[in-house]
Amino acid sequence: MTAAKVVALKKCHYKECPHSATTGKFCRLHYMMTWQKTKKLSLETKEKMLDRYIKAITKKYPDDYLEVLKKDLSSEESFKKSVHDLDLENMSDLDFLDDYGDIIKKIKK
Repeated sequence: MTAAKVVALKKCHYKECPHSATTGKFCRLHYMMTWQKTKKLSLETKEKMLDRYIKAITKKYPDDYLEVLKKDLSSEESFKKSVHDLDLENMSDLDFLDDYGDIIKKIKK
């Protein structure tokens, strides 16, 4: 017979909320309240990261940066390699690379 595992319930991060955190650091109610703001901030962060990538490419290859962009965005592997080569990995999170799959597909067309 094994002993029951004690799991500490985390409280909701929202001020004075008595409920336990079920989604991330919020309870269901407060997660729904902050969902739109959280997603907007996430999108803005991803846009800033893409902007930094494009600025780095245009600085490194001023003459033919459009061709370099097309080549780099032809596949996710080449995009990840170019981000690594340009030393842009100090961005807050590399999960944005996965989120730009749709952008890469649109540019391929």
